[in-house]
Amino acid sequence: MTPYAGNDANFPTTVSQPDNSDLINPAAGTLNVPSQGTLDRTAYLHKRLAAAPACSWEPQVAMVSSCDNAAWSSKGGYWWACGGGNADLIKATPDYGKSWSSVVPGALGLLVYSLDFDLAGNACVVSTGGAAAQRIYSYTFATATWSVSGAGFGLIGTVNKARVRFEQTNSVWACFYNDTTAVTGAMRVSTSLDRVTWTDRTASLPSAFVVVTTQTPHIGVGGGNIVAAFKSSATTVNVARAVASAPTVWVGATITTTTITAITDCSDPAYSNEDATWQLAICGTTAGNNVTEFYKSTDGGQTWTLSATIATSGLRVGYLANLGHLFAGLSLDGFIVYSLDLGTTWFPAGMKCATPGATNVSLWSGGGGLLVVDYGVGANSRTSAIRLSNLGAVALT
Repeated sequence: MTPYAGNDANFPTTVSQPDNSDLINPAAGTLNVPSQGTLDRTAYLHKRLAAAPACSWEPQVAMVSSCDNAAWSSKGGYWWACGGGNADLIKATPDYGKSWSSVVPGALGLLVYSLDFDLAGNACVVSTGGAAAQRIYSYTFATATWSVSGAGFGLIGTVNKARVRFEQTNSVWACFYNDTTAVTGAMRVSTSLDRVTWTDRTASLPSAFVVVTTQTPHIGVGGGNIVAAFKSSATTVNVARAVASAPTVWVGATITTTTITAITDCSDPAYSNEDATWQLAICGTTAGNNVTEFYKSTDGGQTWTLSATIATSGLRVGYLANLGHLFAGLSLDGFIVYSLDLGTTWFPAGMKCATPGATNVSLWSGGGGLLVVDYGVGANSRTSAIRLSNLGAVALT
């Protein structure tokens, strides 16, 4: 495999269909990866991820409108996907995208922007508008019931965009959102231990977060930490990190891009439990050419260093996901790249994993695999997925 070298020479533009019968179990949709100790697992992953069917398309004609966020429930063993385009748009799939059904009973009046699960299968769902207005709803797995969060509904001001995540080590929920209220607005963080009572942590954030902006809030959890990030200017991304068990203290950092002169956006920070490493992708342009810069943190998200730059016309990586030693990135036009060396070297995954013409794409990890969700073509969202199994020492689950 040849990594990206700052040009288009190795960038895939066509899709071939080689015989991968030695790699794929079509019925299970999983990888048949040998577990012998002599196997060069890194080389094997390169071979597999570079194959054209690295992400197998699963058209979802019944998954109507703009699903663009997703989360995996390890308790229930299914994916949920959501979007703010339609009221009460939350779908679930028990078979990794082959079939979807609605999981919202009746009409809650939600315009769902983000969701996540805890280890017991309970979910928090953030609504940024609709008949139910802006609030955080919770779903209880054991009783399959929905309830609204406590006083203030967990959100403050006029919410434009939001992300919610569950930090497993300390069982802490965190919601990062932008309050666009004139003068008093800010990028805000609220945390909860019970999905009902939420505490605003905005006063503890770095001063750079006290700004009225419509930029997308990005948040990641892992290693006992919460890391929030957002585009703050054409060449900067502001990052704040807190220990999840003590979210009253946030350490701030400003990442200034090296070559990008016009940032499009950054990714959600992605964490590897295998390597205790964070990755953040910043995409944009320089002199009209697409560029992605990858940044790495080895101190829990407090400081960041540039680890790689991809300057290729067809690639702006706006999403990152992690499975063990594997970091995967999704460009805004649907191409997958991956790294097995903590973001130093990135390779093309050999296939465009989005509907041609899709206006929104996103990448998510869970269930030992990756899920791509896109929308913007016709009335349907569409997903593609890959599951990595039986990887022995590499343990990408």
